[in-house]
Amino acid sequence: MPKLEEKLVGRGITNNRYAVVGFGGPNGQAPSRAFTFGPSEYFGTVDDAIGAISGFHNAGGNEDGWAGLARAVSLRDANITFRPEAAVQFVMVSDEFRGENSDGSATLIAEETLFELASHLHADNLESGAVSVLEDAVLTLVGNVDLELVVDDWPELGDDRIIGIDVHVLDNVNVDKNSDDPNNDVLPGQFDDDLTFFRIEDGTDRLYADQYIEPNAERFLDLDDPSGYQEWRTDLDDYSYTYIPLTTGSASYSMLAWESRGTVWDFNYFNDLFDHTSINGCNPAQSNPSCAPWINKAQVDVFTDAFIDDLFEKFRLQIIDFDGSGHIDLADDLPAFFDAAVSFIDPNIPNADERVFDLNNNGVFVSGAQTASPQIDPADIERMIVLFGTQFGDSNLDFQYSTSDFIAVFSVGEFEDTNELNSTWIDGDWSGDFEFDSSDFVVVFTADTFEYGYADIDGDGRYDFLPIWVDQNTIDPLTFDGLVSWYQPNWADPTV
Repeated sequence: MPKLEEKLVGRGITNNRYAVVGFGGPNGQAPSRAFTFGPSEYFGTVDDAIGAISGFHNAGGNEDGWAGLARAVSLRDANITFRPEAAVQFVMVSDEFRGENSDGSATLIAEETLFELASHLHADNLESGAVSVLEDAVLTLVGNVDLELVVDDWPELGDDRIIGIDVHVLDNVNVDKNSDDPNNDVLPGQFDDDLTFFRIEDGTDRLYADQYIEPNAERFLDLDDPSGYQEWRTDLDDYSYTYIPLTTGSASYSMLAWESRGTVWDFNYFNDLFDHTSINGCNPAQSNPSCAPWINKAQVDVFTDAFIDDLFEKFRLQIIDFDGSGHIDLADDLPAFFDAAVSFIDPNIPNADERVFDLNNNGVFVSGAQTASPQIDPADIERMIVLFGTQFGDSNLDFQYSTSDFIAVFSVGEFEDTNELNSTWIDGDWSGDFEFDSSDFVVVFTADTFEYGYADIDGDGRYDFLPIWVDQNTIDPLTFDGLVSWYQPNWADPTV
């Protein structure tokens, strides 16, 4: 958690709040509970959350994550409310199957169904105490799953270990509805045709995120047992109930995570890297070096970095997918930010949702909108640039500020022209006053990033626009045009 907070703050996502919900216990009716920080506050700092987690008990009869998630999304506790402007994410960590007793028998505590929980992760259902939150919530799972590849299909991968999978599982599943009419909830399920699996190369610590576009997305899965996932699919194909009947195991956890656009990570891989002969009462989940005799610390770091960067990429998608395309594309999303600003000064364009673009949440996106001198909040512009991982002055949208940007903006021909309020970012307006003039050069000269190269605002030694699974040595500053070819989360609706 400290590394996640460091990543978020270093890349412009601040004022973060953390809540902790525990589930599981020694008896068949073990309740879930939300930890409080102080008399009645459910949200606290990252240090508060670490303190709560460090006191967890790891021995118990059963764990039903459904019960924990139901409380976390306020189905069971209306006091857990989210800020309207928040990007909400849940991380479920469990080393057991759903509702499994110590003797292997099943005891399911929660009555909620997959559809109820999936529906409640949507923005219009999350409790915010005011208006709905901006974006749907995401559930990421670190669970007792067995993610394997069919070697006959990908023989070139050999003994590489799959540590996580992000996949659009089903088309035509309407998780917004929970009606008595099953025809309104589920249509014949079809696999989406894109998936990404994170793997660590055998014999190295090299991380890859492999994307596949194909109609047989189900063939790489082996959840709980070789037939478990197909049994779930059979239940869907033979659908005759209001809700899909769920079996025990982690398949239900995984399905919910994927349906909410989250990634499923293999807890067993992480657990296998821990030297259990030297535990001495330590909790492997704690960030205590003296308490963690890792068999392969380098691979632990790779797993952690991949997990954090995947969460961060999904936070970015919740925050700066300004054109609503379902994926982040600098060439489309950054201009969309300025197009939204124009909507406030042009009476012929309906105003955009100001909350989406007010990135510092001070209630102001464009000041003086109906005056002769409107101004985009400079703090919002700066945060937008940091989140995209680009630089002031990058008008050709290749993540650098260089001579090519001068050529691009002067070819537009709007420098100190006589047309009022007619410029945006790609035209040379880097200050946010809708004009391309000398004030924009003050902005870029102050930033002092001309011919600097790619941004590394958080100082981690990596280009800010690259996730950990991309080798930055493959990026040639002289030829890279800013078009992303590597895995990034994609929430575009494949049925549209």
